[in-house]
Amino acid sequence: MKKEKKMLFMGIDSATAFALKYAKSQGIYTIITDNNTLEKAPLKKEADEYWMISVGDIDLLERYCREQQISWVFSGNHEFCLDMTKELCRRLDLPFYASDEGWLTGRDKERFKRHCIECGMDVAHWYHMDSSFQADILETIKYPVVVKPADASSQKGFFICHNEEELKAGYMNSLQHSQSGKIIVEEYLEGVEVDIIYYVHEGIPYLVCMNDKLLVRVNERMNQTMLLNQSRYYDEYVNEISDKINQLAERLNYREGAMFLQAIRKDGKYYFLEMGCRMDGIGCWVSTEANYHFNYLECMVDLAMGRKPEINLSEIDFSPKGKYSATYLYWAKPGYVKEVVGNEFIEKMNGVTAAMSRFHPGDYVQKTDNLIQVGWFLEIVADSCTELVNKIVAINKNLYLLDDKGKNLMIPYEDYDCIRKYYS
Repeated sequence: MKKEKKMLFMGIDSATAFALKYAKSQGIYTIITDNNTLEKAPLKKEADEYWMISVGDIDLLERYCREQQISWVFSGNHEFCLDMTKELCRRLDLPFYASDEGWLTGRDKERFKRHCIECGMDVAHWYHMDSSFQADILETIKYPVVVKPADASSQKGFFICHNEEELKAGYMNSLQHSQSGKIIVEEYLEGVEVDIIYYVHEGIPYLVCMNDKLLVRVNERMNQTMLLNQSRYYDEYVNEISDKINQLAERLNYREGAMFLQAIRKDGKYYFLEMGCRMDGIGCWVSTEANYHFNYLECMVDLAMGRKPEINLSEIDFSPKGKYSATYLYWAKPGYVKEVVGNEFIEKMNGVTAAMSRFHPGDYVQKTDNLIQVGWFLEIVADSCTELVNKIVAINKNLYLLDDKGKNLMIPYEDYDCIRKYYS
């Protein structure tokens, strides 16, 4: 009798539902583990089986995996879950896609900066300081500066500081979000924020998506909300940076897998801030599949199974000409959630996919300034700018959270003229 192949999914993030569906299409028996209840994690019911074991309980998970004869382990883009997945795969002698240097660099922003410098890539100037706040270093700082953990994602512990008092407070707050205790203090750069997403195949990085970010005010500061997947700087970036990214992948010994970078474009130069040797957390694989018939999430599931994806990326034109798609980070205001309205409407919208729906009735939206405050990660694909704008308008009218007073908690992006001018 043929042994059934089982895949364990470590935690739930914006990639899990899509990866689960693909794994099932491959005839794999699926198991999700975390310590959340079904009410908090309803996706568990979509798997063939679920465990109530914390992703961090690595010893217990190792024992269960051996007893249940788990074939493969997968996690999407949550970095702690991926840390645990990498360790569990090591113990069980199972495949994990990322090289050691690639993974370490994606988890350490200062390490990343040093690799960038060696590859001739620009980075924001940073100050080498610790919680003793040496007077000689404080005297050299030019405000404003950004303070952030070297090893956190989703903007956790991220602060823009305009004076010494704010710097010290931000630094101590950032420490609470850092496992390593390493904090980055760097110059604050004003420019166009861009996300650059690659898939590395046989050691060659292919640029599969590049986003320009439009902002909305969340709490007391501007935050990314509308990510237009067709960057106006695509050709410029490819011509100036491609060779350096090839060097970076080689330095990291990164042979196969998704990789993303974040940068600020200022005065025609790209200042790189951080990277991840993992899938992005916002679901851009939905857009690449719609626009180019390439789904890098499925490639990542293949890698977890120890098989190299059968793809020829050199034959795909990933240039954004004639494409209209966006990732909508739909932020919520702090408050108690009594009712969620519109999920069914979104499910029926052609060309709109919810990569993640975060909040449920009874939840409380915390004031965080980081991506934990985003209610939905929405992927929107359209045939024209007009259609794209119309879909955003429909989302804003039909998808929202209501508090106990009937007030809508959502923060819609409504600068439709900006989108129209962008594509004109």
